[in-house]
Amino acid sequence: MASSAEGDEGTVVALAGVLQSGFQELSLNKLATSLGASEQALRLIISIFLGYPFALFYRHYLFYKETYLIHLFHTFTGLSIAYFNFGNQLYHSLLCIVLQFLILRLMGRTITAVLTTFCFQMAYLLAGYYYTATGNYDIKWTMPHCVLTLKLIGLAVDYFDGGKDQNHPFWFRCMYMLIWGKFVLYKYVTCWLVTEGVCILTGLGFNGFEEKGKAKWDACANMKVWLFETNPRFTGTIASFNINTNAWVARYIFKRLKFLGNKELSQGLSLLFLALWHGLHSGYLVCFQMEFLIVIVERQAARLIQESPTLSKLAAITVLQPFYYLVQQTIHWLFMGYSMTAFCLFTWDKWLKVYKSIYFLGHIFFLSLLFILPYIHKAMVPRKEKLKKME
Repeated sequence: MASSAEGDEGTVVALAGVLQSGFQELSLNKLATSLGASEQALRLIISIFLGYPFALFYRHYLFYKETYLIHLFHTFTGLSIAYFNFGNQLYHSLLCIVLQFLILRLMGRTITAVLTTFCFQMAYLLAGYYYTATGNYDIKWTMPHCVLTLKLIGLAVDYFDGGKDQNHPFWFRCMYMLIWGKFVLYKYVTCWLVTEGVCILTGLGFNGFEEKGKAKWDACANMKVWLFETNPRFTGTIASFNINTNAWVARYIFKRLKFLGNKELSQGLSLLFLALWHGLHSGYLVCFQMEFLIVIVERQAARLIQESPTLSKLAAITVLQPFYYLVQQTIHWLFMGYSMTAFCLFTWDKWLKVYKSIYFLGHIFFLSLLFILPYIHKAMVPRKEKLKKME
């Protein structure tokens, strides 16, 4: 019995030795050497590709599950990958995270917390660089820690910003909307201009010749840049922006509604089509509703100035032209930004919050003018009989 037990024990020991030898042959160090890379580099590559099976597992088994399960999954997998790469050096990251929590907890939303965070986290990172630096590019705990440093500093700043007063002065909110509205359109302008350049290079932009024999290259143009930048009217922006879409709607929708016998109704239905064409978000409807309202009011105002002798004389004063232009452009881009807010934020819970912050200024301003301008027109524009007598 003893000899039999000793024999089994020897067999187990021998088997363990064989397995140990096999695992050594399959060790990451030997595999990395055979590939001509360092073990740390191989661990990093494996960690990167591990993201795919982890992501698939999360997608199939944890998507839309309880929040605590999702947090546990990300925490466990994240710490496991970190430990796989850096071993016990993981404590550097954990220490900084815990200390950052204490800084925010004890100091709160203060500039002191922001400055403390910045100084501590940067000092810790630089100290790590100093004590681990060699003459080669090393994959050490400092590599992910530099990103963690940015995240923790950003967390402190965002936490501080969250306690600021979310209520700037009314004029500031309006000017912010004006500037934002101007620049948010440039992403469309840029895409269209770059595309137009491609069309010109390929010859698709050729559009015949002018009277003087100069070639025209605007067949694929979707922007009139000079008009867009200089015209102070909303109708000018509409005429210079997204030209091809507007031309299509004018040709196939607006003109086909001529049987209605009402230009405003045809225009309103055309804009409704455009809103639905963009999508089903409420922001699209609000944006094009504002365009419809603004264009009607702008036409009323232009007609009033043109037909009123007093306003016509004031508008013709050369010295005041720059002032008029500045006022027009301010109104123009302020309410262009107002309209684009709903367009870009899509859903009612988002754009409604912004409109509330400026007290629905655009709607109140233009709806008021819509009802007031006819009475001003009646008061300031004499009847044709009176005009004839005056002449």
